[in-house]
Amino acid sequence: MKKLSELISDVDFALADLQKRNELLLGLTDSLIDTFDNVIDPIANKKEITESDKSMVFYELLRDRDSIDSLLRSLKFFIEMQDEEFAKQNKELVINNWNKGEEK
Repeated sequence: MKKLSELISDVDFALADLQKRNELLLGLTDSLIDTFDNVIDPIANKKEITESDKSMVFYELLRDRDSIDSLLRSLKFFIEMQDEEFAKQNKELVINNWNKGEEK
């Protein structure tokens, strides 16, 4: 069983890693929000949406489709990766050490 200071260091490192990944997820989310804002902002305050406005939004969405798809796939990938890492760290740092403590 690890010493308490080693466990604290391991937990600190794992949390710092998760925090960096959260920052990455926030950056991807901000990029997605910016993309949608660029599409929606021109019509956001209009009382009536014209056919021209609809065409413009449709065109912008089609134009940005690849970047939107890429951002969504990246978000999904990093969320899944973070979930796996969290489960791994939880098992290594909490469950295994808890079980080792009970075996004494």
